[in-house]
Amino acid sequence: MMKNLCFVMAALFIWGMSAGLAGHSAEAAIKRVNGSTVQQPSQPRTAEDWFNKGVAYQDQYLYDKAIQAYTKALELDDQVAEIYYNRGTAYADKRSFDEALADLNKAVALNPGFTDAYYNRGVVYDALDSYEQALAEYEKVLSMDSTYADAYYNKAVALENLGRSDEARPFYEGFLQYAPANDQYIIFARERVQLLSQ
Repeated sequence: MMKNLCFVMAALFIWGMSAGLAGHSAEAAIKRVNGSTVQQPSQPRTAEDWFNKGVAYQDQYLYDKAIQAYTKALELDDQVAEIYYNRGTAYADKRSFDEALADLNKAVALNPGFTDAYYNRGVVYDALDSYEQALAEYEKVLSMDSTYADAYYNKAVALENLGRSDEARPFYEGFLQYAPANDQYIIFARERVQLLSQ
């Protein structure tokens, strides 16, 4: 996820390493629909088998193999938003942003209520320094789920990256309201709120 605000450096792209975590660091990366470890089938036969194999590969940071497995799953069933979503996150993990956006777009087309897909499109736009587009994605997420903490945080950072720091404080505050108590970005968000309140 973007959760970056040293304006340039700390751009902690959610795709970092999709280790099945909710996505707060470069190593913990893009949120995925199923964040648990999945048993790898020995000989995949169904789209679900290939999907699970892709998840297992992605959890091991084997992005090329994950993409191949998700592609096999899509050859068997190309109407599952989660497969496009996960393949998109694997592409993002590899920093193949055009492919990531194409798959995240397809996930949204198949499931217009897929908040994580919108969120991660925002993260990809952040990586491309397309902050206006990222901002629109985070706004969409928050319109769908007003408790999506990471969208608040990334929206605040995107606003700051656009030179609109005066608008960022309420979104850091929203993050603080909804973030889990152990979120590593709470300290930073508190510092930003304090600084922006002066």
